[in-house]
Amino acid sequence: MGKWAITLLAIVAALLLSLKPLFNISPLALADAIDVASGLGAKLACSGHYITGLSKRQIEHDLVSYSPAFDLIELDFDPADKTARADILYRSLIARYRPGIGCTLDLEG
Repeated sequence: MGKWAITLLAIVAALLLSLKPLFNISPLALADAIDVASGLGAKLACSGHYITGLSKRQIEHDLVSYSPAFDLIELDFDPADKTARADILYRSLIARYRPGIGCTLDLEG
């Protein structure tokens, strides 16, 4: 293994280890944390927007109060479909408002 490969591995390891103190996320649970953040972000954004009437800015502020990791989320709303989408890194999930039920995640399967 060359010097550049060892250096790259050291940088990746340092970045992964820095997640723990910054976001309170274990590097081993990073993939699960991304899924949870996307799902939680979509569900809370949907409820906040379509049930409570909060603005996108208010919802983003609320999400970041749970964890600074939510600062990485991009939110998008589709009023015609009454959906909220949360994108974080490679994961995107959608929650849909259903009258009489509230907001639920649209999951495959």
